[in-house]
Amino acid sequence: MENEPQHIETSTQPAPTTTKPAITSGRQLLRQSLSFTFSNFWPLFAITLLAGLVTLPGLILAFYLGTQLEAPLAMQYGLAILVTVLSLIGSIVGMALATRATMHAGEWRLSAILGSLGTLWWPLSLTIFFAYAVMGAGFIFLIIPGIAFTIFLMPIMWVVAVEGLQGRAALVRSIALVSGHWWAVSWRFGFLGLVCLLALLLGFLAVLLLSPAAFFLYMINETLAIVVSVAGALVAYLVAMTIGTFVMMRYSFLVYEDLVACAPTAPVPSRWSGWPLSVTLIVGVVAGILYLIAMPHLTLEDMRANSDEPVPWEASMTDFFN
Repeated sequence: MENEPQHIETSTQPAPTTTKPAITSGRQLLRQSLSFTFSNFWPLFAITLLAGLVTLPGLILAFYLGTQLEAPLAMQYGLAILVTVLSLIGSIVGMALATRATMHAGEWRLSAILGSLGTLWWPLSLTIFFAYAVMGAGFIFLIIPGIAFTIFLMPIMWVVAVEGLQGRAALVRSIALVSGHWWAVSWRFGFLGLVCLLALLLGFLAVLLLSPAAFFLYMINETLAIVVSVAGALVAYLVAMTIGTFVMMRYSFLVYEDLVACAPTAPVPSRWSGWPLSVTLIVGVVAGILYLIAMPHLTLEDMRANSDEPVPWEASMTDFFN
């Protein structure tokens, strides 16, 4: 008997494919960021107050400096340098507090929060200075490199806080993460910028709508109107700062997590992290140091320019300190 041909059945199902992780849409990122902020509002509000207390000495000293524009020049520059140093310290401490709170939601012990400052303040200070230097110098070079580096360095603080990198190494890592996703990251942060602009417009509209009520209260009792206006403005400012700061921080942290998921363990550095980064970094660091040196002088010049017609609160501050 002749052998009959055997038919081998082959599977018609397509081979399994691996789905490449994608960056979450802007609307979903915003929804998650708002949920995080409102679900942790009071601890985040307390951290905002703490950051404000850190910047308070610099603000008080700046007010005092505004009343001493007739003092000896050496005293003026000494105060201006101190204002500059306190302002920079306050900014870095506030950024470190916000970074820590965004990463470790639910751990609100004061000792843990303050303990994180010891490990974050110097790496953040150095790396953020380098990042601003690169972005600033990039804008000097015909603007386009500045825009490119601004997007490349969006996740820079999370590279420092999560991965422990700092300085130029953190810049290279941030650029490598964003490479291949530049347009996607641009759109996400452009969408966030539009939302923030809309929120500012709504806030301005709310102020306009409340102005008649404030004027009516002023007609009834001037002192009460001032107290209510100042207290209301302060509370509104702190609430807006809390919501705005931590929505943006959480948003950028979620983008960073998506970029890490999309990239291999050791992504290949972009061509932007070669000589373009080195040249731009050198120019930016030199310009940044010169700006820091000139900042006390610029502060004094700005105060002198605005001291011709002091507003009432400036006059009251002058009377208080004199």
